This record gives sequence, C-alpha cells and structure tokens, in this order.
Amino acid sequence: MGLVAAVVLAGCGGSSHKASTTSSVSTASTKPAATTVPSWVHDRLLSSNELVGFTSGGVAVYTTAQEWVTSPNDQQPAAQAAAEKAMLTREGFRAGAVENLTGDGTADGGLSVLEQFRSSTAARGALAYYVSNQKEPQVQSSDGTYASFKVPGIPGAAGYSLGGAAGGINIAFTQGEYYYLVGREGGSPHDVAGLNAAARHLYQRVRG
Repeated sequence: MGLVAAVVLAGCGGSSHKASTTSSVSTASTKPAATTVPSWVHDRLLSSNELVGFTSGGVAVYTTAQEWVTSPNDQQPAAQAAAEKAMLTREGFRAGAVENLTGDGTADGGLSVLEQFRSSTAARGALAYYVSNQKEPQVQSSDGTYASFKVPGIPGAAGYSLGGAAGGINIAFTQGEYYYLVGREGGSPHDVAGLNAAARHLYQRVRG
C-alpha cells in the first residue's frame, strides 16, 4: 500500500498508501479497531500528536497481500495493484497496518503505515520498490511531480513530496523486517520539518 495517497496518501505503504493529495484521506475508511488492534501494531505507528496537530482516526490491520492491495485505503489501478501484490509475495509480506491521522483544524489529513516482511533485506526491497513506483510517469500524472527531500537522523530513509506545497509529503524507512511510511497533506518547509521530527520520533522508538 503505498500510502494512500491522496493526501499524502496516494499510493499505499509505499505506493498506494501515501500522502499526496486531499482526496484520499478524506475518503479512506479504516476499521474502528482502537481496542482490538494488537499492541505491537500500535507501538509501531505514530501516536496522537507525535506528528504535531494530528490525532489517530483509526487503525486497520491486514494479514495477507491480497487484503493489503484491495483495502479501502489502497487507491491505484489494477495493473499497479497486481505489481504491488507480486512484490509483497516475493518479499514475504506478513502483515500491514494503516492509521489515518486527523488534523486539528489547522492541519489537513495524514497517514502512518506499517508493513512487516520476512527479513530486513525484504523490507529494504519493499522500500526500493515503493520509491521507484512513485517516480513512474503514470503515478506522477495522477499524484503530482515527485521531488525528494533530506531526512536527517534516519539511515536510508526516503523523503519525497508529490504535487508541491499543495500536494503531500511522505517519509519512508525500514528498521529490521519492518517498513514504515508517514505522510501528510501540504509541502511547506514547516510541514516538512514537522514530518521529519515525527519520523525521527517513530524511528527512535521502534529501533529499541
């Protein structure tokens, strides 16, 4: 799931769940599982206000590649979904979770995504796939032009915007067998700084 893109969420985990435009966050649905989501999942997603101004709007958990690419949060053409499913199968996808983040009135929509793979190598393979996917012409034509930005403090992380200041920004990284993506609508320097801070908090937490 590159991040649900629309808003920052156009793709999912890396491709379909992503942050980039407004449509996705406002229309995406998640399972109201605040009391049933495993604690280890909550521990690996952003907590309320960790991305300043955003609170959790619900978490959905998926345990198969098919569920992941056909979830309400995953908005992408059938061919791209099939390619993502093939990658997930190849890399040994074990589980994934999507948390919609709701702004406080001064901020827009956001997203926190988690995917577990069979190994750290597989997680890095997923990261490479998702970043490459965002650079594809057909993705940029729908989500906006891809532009990278620096992510200090997180080795190997990828930071990128889609659609400029009016689009969305995302940061993706891996830690062990897990792939993480956090994103939000917007793209101003202030937005980027806030997302970088949230990503670093999450990275420090999950690295133990």
